[in-house]
Amino acid sequence: IGLFDDGPYRYRQYIAASGMNVVEKLLNSEIDIATLGSPPAASAVVRNGELTYIGLQDLIMGDDALVVKPGINQVQDLMGQKIGVPCGSTAHYMVGFFLEQAAIVNVEIICNNPVELIELWDADKINAVAIWGLYKERALKSGTKIMGPPFLSIWGKNIFSIWAVRNDFLAKHPEAVRNFVRVQIAGE
Repeated sequence: IGLFDDGPYRYRQYIAASGMNVVEKLLNSEIDIATLGSPPAASAVVRNGELTYIGLQDLIMGDDALVVKPGINQVQDLMGQKIGVPCGSTAHYMVGFFLEQAAIVNVEIICNNPVELIELWDADKINAVAIWGLYKERALKSGTKIMGPPFLSIWGKNIFSIWAVRNDFLAKHPEAVRNFVRVQIAGE
């Protein structure tokens, strides 16, 4: 949308399937700055990721959702079901905490990327999917949303997006990082 066009730096935007893909690209020096959900960011810290967190983008309150197939009408109906999640993502964290709070223990978590999760959904190989964006919209064509991030906030377990930068990039290009943050804040 042109927000980065006025500065002396040029940026290219990439969209990844999930935060864990972004962590891998950061740690492999394929990208320099990224927006990450809090669970993938925590994963990067645990892995000694050589990253600096430069800002909080926002509290995630709406996009992630747990979508279920017809026939699952209440939380207890999740017992014995297969739930697809992008492992390590905000959606994974959301589902794990939700299942814990609801005392649902007999479920099978299927980890995969969002594209393959929707293929499993369409093939009726999973009974629920925790997903976001266009993948969520596709699942909602045949399923029902039963939970999203506001439930976590009620229980004091917020999920949020942050900006992270590789330490070596920050050391070499501090003005580019400052410009990135300035433009992001202006765009909010």
